[in-house]
Amino acid sequence: LEELASKCSLVLKQCVAFEKSEYPGYENKRGDGSKCDQPFYLGDCSTFKFRFSRVAKEFYAEKVKWRETKKQESKCPQARLDLSYYHEEHRRSQFQDALQGPVSFTHQRDHFWFQDYSIQRDKLV
Repeated sequence: LEELASKCSLVLKQCVAFEKSEYPGYENKRGDGSKCDQPFYLGDCSTFKFRFSRVAKEFYAEKVKWRETKKQESKCPQARLDLSYYHEEHRRSQFQDALQGPVSFTHQRDHFWFQDYSIQRDKLV
């Protein structure tokens, strides 16, 4: 029952013995068939009291998302490709033309001194 309730973002607050006197108008009738208006033996019962929880809602949503991800991965394991080499080559080629030589800098008196073939800044005194 608690697992079913958690799917609706409900958290069990309290579980107490069922007392018919706390529910005026309650009649334990069968509700179907030829003996629908006849009561039935109730026996020991419990009343479950739940409350809505946003945390439970978020937790359940993450759980469902995780299950779906695992389900997709199991269906298509070949879909996971390692493209790190391609991305590294692509990134390197983007800046290769712009950078012809090494760039170095040193920190002096809270100002940067850049040295490159094309970039030079004078030190501030």
